[in-house]
Amino acid sequence: MTFYHYVEESLSVDYRLHKRFSAPYTDFDGEVSDRTYGLFVRKIDEGVVTHVDPMGEILWAKGLFPATVPAQVPACVPSTLEFSTMKSRV
Repeated sequence: MTFYHYVEESLSVDYRLHKRFSAPYTDFDGEVSDRTYGLFVRKIDEGVVTHVDPMGEILWAKGLFPATVPAQVPACVPSTLEFSTMKSRV
């Protein structure tokens, strides 16, 4: 749930931290260079476990998902503003 993580980062939740790492990167022309990347990751050493299903249930109950979802599409798309508001309250 990528947008879920975006909201967590925007709220600076205390169960995640910014982590940077470097790795070789090969561009389209085959040129290799070192690049540094960053992620907002769970604090695994503190036992943080991701479990976003309850939030999905809250959003469904609040009517923030479309009434119909195309057949066999395993995705739900709430309004980003409403999702951000709901996540900040949880």
